[in-house]
Amino acid sequence: MSFNIPDYLKNSNHFLVILVNLEGKIIYLNENYKKKFFYPESPLGKSILETVHHEDIETCNLAAYLCISEPEKIVKVNIRKPIPDKSDFLWTEWEFSLYFENDKPIGVLAIGNDVSQKKQIEFELNNSELRWKHAIETAEAGFIDWNINSEILFFSEKWKINLDFPISKNFRNLDDLYNILDKKNLDKLNPLIEDLALGKIEQFQIELQIRSNKKELKTFLVKGNAFFGNQKNLLIIFNDITKMLAFESEQKKTLELLRKQFKKIKQVSHLNAHELRAPLTNILGILEILKDKKIQKESIDSYIDFLDASANKIDNVIKHLNDLLQSSEMEIDLELLAKILKPKNMNIILIDDDPIQNLVNRKLIIEQNPESKIVDFLNPLKGIEYIKKEREQIDLIFLDLNMPEMSGWDVIKELEIAQIDVSVQILTSSIDKNDFLRANYHSQIKGILTKPLKKDMLINIIS
Repeated sequence: MSFNIPDYLKNSNHFLVILVNLEGKIIYLNENYKKKFFYPESPLGKSILETVHHEDIETCNLAAYLCISEPEKIVKVNIRKPIPDKSDFLWTEWEFSLYFENDKPIGVLAIGNDVSQKKQIEFELNNSELRWKHAIETAEAGFIDWNINSEILFFSEKWKINLDFPISKNFRNLDDLYNILDKKNLDKLNPLIEDLALGKIEQFQIELQIRSNKKELKTFLVKGNAFFGNQKNLLIIFNDITKMLAFESEQKKTLELLRKQFKKIKQVSHLNAHELRAPLTNILGILEILKDKKIQKESIDSYIDFLDASANKIDNVIKHLNDLLQSSEMEIDLELLAKILKPKNMNIILIDDDPIQNLVNRKLIIEQNPESKIVDFLNPLKGIEYIKKEREQIDLIFLDLNMPEMSGWDVIKELEIAQIDVSVQILTSSIDKNDFLRANYHSQIKGILTKPLKKDMLINIIS
């Protein structure tokens, strides 16, 4: 049976065309449909519902009903089409309309196309976004994600928690952020965000002091990064460093106290070696003289006066010593002192194809922890061989991502295959949020650091 379907639809390599009679049976398929769905037996004469995913049968019936009840209407619908002899299906988009021959309705014409690839991309993008959000939400830092195209800002739960706001509180735009900043900190942050949004800079890093919802003044290390593609996004990360700075302040106070103590200990040593021993020696000498029974009685009084003066001098020195040792400057937080003076002795591996990076990182680590044993490799393959051999002795690996022989991700894969569970810090020159997302799926990776390695980063890692 021939139908007055236009040739461009009959011969189309893009559109799928089906004609279904009013009883719901297929009476026409174009060649593109036949190629897309290779049926062992022709579906002509069979119910259209046999070619539809069982969860979409109701959708298909409703679309046909709307076409019949409203003849002028074109009904758009998404339907999953099972692939014959496979436990899989394609996503398809269709336009249903009532079909006429000689002004009489004879069925429903469905014109569609395969959108499976589009659906898969949408699914992966959505899934990737969800994983990215989960990864960064579970990190210690809070963040603000600003989509410049849509003007949508997302304030993470961790950001609210760090500032003592309830999670249910709504923050919608930059003004909500700016309203909790004083003028000094606002003047520091606002120009940087504007330059980042305009593409004048790619990233920034500053320290800000922000008063929390509980009126507590907190210090944050704020990092901004721009991601410009089809969508323009700014990611602003707020890392609460209040406790770290407080600890560093205590460290400085304790070290200053130690310097004062060492100075006083020198004074004690000097008093003991000179001021105390000199009169004591005099007393011992006079006592030897007094042992002589031939000594004149009238001379004894002068010796007693001399003994009295020496004894008073000794007494004054002892009082001075006591004052020094009783001074509040000699008090010290022993627990904090132990943390400061007892760094971990670590076995550290550096893997980077850039010899300058290895040299700089080695020097920085030695400055912070002179007792560390450091082995560096330009070739990651040799690094893996060494790690496999010394696996029980290694505490930490600093690993570059982009290397010619093999990537850092390949090194991680080799460690997982060999079941080597050692802490890894990734060092990279790029800032790609996909790297952060990917790192979330490897238990060995404890952090991703942007080159160059800095002193504050290293102190946190080693301690």
